[in-house]
Amino acid sequence: MKRRLVLCWFSIWLACAAAARAAGDFVVFGGGNAFWTNRLDAPVCKELASLQKDHTFHNVAFTPGGDWVVLLEGNGFVTSNLDLPACKKLTELQKGKNTFKCLAFTPNGGWAVFWNQNGNAVADCPDAALKKIQEVAKAGGTLQSVAFGPNGAWVLLHDKAGVSYGSVPDDLSKVLKNAVTNGVTIRCVSFTANGTWFCLTDNGWWTSDLNHPASKQIAALEKEGKSPRWVAVAPEGGPHNFVKWSDIIHRACDGKLAGGYAFEVLQNGKVVAEGAEGWARAPWEKVNPSLKWTLDKPMGVASVSKTVTAVALLRLWEETGQKFSLDDPFWPHIKQICPQAHADVKSVTIRQLLRHRSGFKPGNDASTPKDLEKLLNQPLAHKPGTFEEYQNNNYYIVRLVIEQIGRVQYTPYVKSHVLAPMGITQMETHFQAKEPMCGYLKLGNKRPGYPFDWNLDSGAGAAGWYASVADLGRFLSGIRGLKVLGPQTTDVMFKGNLGWDGSDPGWVKNGGWSWDEGSGPGSRAGDLESAIGHFPDGVDGVILINCTSPTDV
Repeated sequence: MKRRLVLCWFSIWLACAAAARAAGDFVVFGGGNAFWTNRLDAPVCKELASLQKDHTFHNVAFTPGGDWVVLLEGNGFVTSNLDLPACKKLTELQKGKNTFKCLAFTPNGGWAVFWNQNGNAVADCPDAALKKIQEVAKAGGTLQSVAFGPNGAWVLLHDKAGVSYGSVPDDLSKVLKNAVTNGVTIRCVSFTANGTWFCLTDNGWWTSDLNHPASKQIAALEKEGKSPRWVAVAPEGGPHNFVKWSDIIHRACDGKLAGGYAFEVLQNGKVVAEGAEGWARAPWEKVNPSLKWTLDKPMGVASVSKTVTAVALLRLWEETGQKFSLDDPFWPHIKQICPQAHADVKSVTIRQLLRHRSGFKPGNDASTPKDLEKLLNQPLAHKPGTFEEYQNNNYYIVRLVIEQIGRVQYTPYVKSHVLAPMGITQMETHFQAKEPMCGYLKLGNKRPGYPFDWNLDSGAGAAGWYASVADLGRFLSGIRGLKVLGPQTTDVMFKGNLGWDGSDPGWVKNGGWSWDEGSGPGSRAGDLESAIGHFPDGVDGVILINCTSPTDV
């Protein structure tokens, strides 16, 4: 069995859909109640216009999904969504004699609130930023403002002219260093969702994109002798047009596949786009030919199973009251079934398994404890935690950890403790016995498809689950709706990238199986490709394809 690397469809969806969405609205604040914008009829600007006579404006911030919050003088604020966790904190702070300083949102939906001299509340921001915020506060310093950008970028302004930052673009780093060297006070640093940055100071301003509408506005204000003090840009995408998303998928796939596909897009748990086209079993199959794809047709989802396994491990972690640590070495937990292990192996942690940072030597995938013992008795290729290398063995071990800690069997545990609470009743660790989905090759190749008719119950974990698009949509909705994991554990999963391939601009997991029986008469061959995605603006997506896709990485 060969694992295939498949195209990350969600990157395509986001890139293509962005072209069909409105440009990000911006707000520039001057002193007092002065503000400028590119669109006075935007909801935030209408609110600012209504408040302009009686209030002064301090800070405006946009969430990744387009909600907004404006901080007024003292402890006043207005927002498009009082249910935002940050707004609940602001409401709590209003009960005391507090003065709001700054509110900022991260690209992943985290936030930070500053008040008084160094009061702060922070959720899901880069660790280095959190550490610096706490360091300044503990030392009795003054927290001014913070900004978060893509890829973990952050800039903290503190004390009279203090600037701390991390993971920022090189050109912004140079601007910040020059400001510090020359004693220039920075008023504001701001990022857009696509990484454009602005830096306003008491002695000029800089940006990575002079053609951005906000840049043109700032330039015009400077020419008029006015001094912008704050700039914020709404997510460039604006509201999604999910009809366009569907069109993108159909254009990419229709008439280009030997088999077929199904997809589903959800926003805040509600299906907003879906479709199924092509053959689950092609017309040239001798048995059960011409079977169409449906949203409920199960397919082997290969490595997408790793996300299911990661959620199961984290569910067990919650259920046991976190009596075991994710940073525990894994081997003592499975010592009963693998009694021998190399000294190197004994230091590998559960978290490192989930992150593919175990350091194991590449080799065959283990599917039994006996197979695994051979791997565990070899020295590591890399020191644990220092090198990321994708290996299915990591997640087979996670399966065993679940079974040994929980004293459960993996498949029944996942079904009852993860899938059932999400309303999923049809996912299995074996193929559909009646009319199983076949995998095919490229368009024009009419070899018999391979049915992937495997029962993987005894070795599932890294792979092995068979699911429909509808099942995986419920799975993603269940994660977002906190139906299985609590908010803190969900934060641990996403922040640690546990069970996912990557996290920019959201979290994605790809999977693929490929099988070829050779060149003999009637030999079968085919591919399966799967992908799920979870994005910070409330969007989740699933796509399953039962053939070689038009474009591969």
